[in-house]
Amino acid sequence: MEVNYSESRKMCKLCKAPVCEKKKYKRHYSNFHDPSNPELCDIEDCNCRFKNKHSLSYHKTHDHKQPEANATLPDGEKMIWVEKVVAVHDNSFVGVYVGESKYYYATKAASHRDKEGSECIISKYFLSEGLCRADHTSAIKLFTVQYNRREGQTDAEFRKQADIVSVGYKMYARQHFYNCIYSNYGSKYVLSKDEKQSVREALQKSSFAQYYSEKLQQALTYENWKESVKGQQAVVAKRGTLPATVTSEDNLLPVKKPRLSEENPPHNVVQMIKEASQQYGRQALREILDKFSQEEKKKLI
Repeated sequence: MEVNYSESRKMCKLCKAPVCEKKKYKRHYSNFHDPSNPELCDIEDCNCRFKNKHSLSYHKTHDHKQPEANATLPDGEKMIWVEKVVAVHDNSFVGVYVGESKYYYATKAASHRDKEGSECIISKYFLSEGLCRADHTSAIKLFTVQYNRREGQTDAEFRKQADIVSVGYKMYARQHFYNCIYSNYGSKYVLSKDEKQSVREALQKSSFAQYYSEKLQQALTYENWKESVKGQQAVVAKRGTLPATVTSEDNLLPVKKPRLSEENPPHNVVQMIKEASQQYGRQALREILDKFSQEEKKKLI
């Protein structure tokens, strides 16, 4: 740590910040350069790391002269951003959501969608039942769309056309991600060959490149995901039940249920219940027994 301090120049060798005394450098290093700090500044040639996002935001605003946290883009510009959607029960990957926003920062755009009364498709379906959550910490900007005002356009016409163009870019970008969540928006704007190429290049250069597909992909709907193996596992984890529709290579249901017989005498029932409780959980076991009890009652009627 101390090797990064210049005694003669009274400054930090890593960021060139002035530090008047060597004994004060420890605090500076801890706040700006400690490898254990989780938030890394992504500005080119900046080596600073911070303990939290607030400190990183302050650094970018004051040291790099970037816009403040709630800054928005000028008229005619929209940011196309992306974030992960994960399962609540195990934090596993569900899909990606591509959005467009006037906000300068992707994390702000993502969190703004959580406002009360949001009609966003992801809020209405993927987040509504508590099986999935949007990972705002993963949100990044993919690129910025700029629409130039045409001669004679009114302010209203200009804003409307800018929205149409930005949504067109968003919809095209969405189609080049695996498991990209369906969007309830559409656009009449058709990208040119060069515009499409620029979008594909931006996606491949982003930190979401692992989810990129050169071939256009079908959108992921909530209904389809919920009926999938991973979706049913999420249902089981949340409700503690064992739906009859669950099929999984992870053996959520036993292949064959044991029955009481000469090979399984009554004195083994307690042990069987204990084992079933450990495997499925008490709530699931109660529901299974209740269902069995109701079926037996119907037979007696």
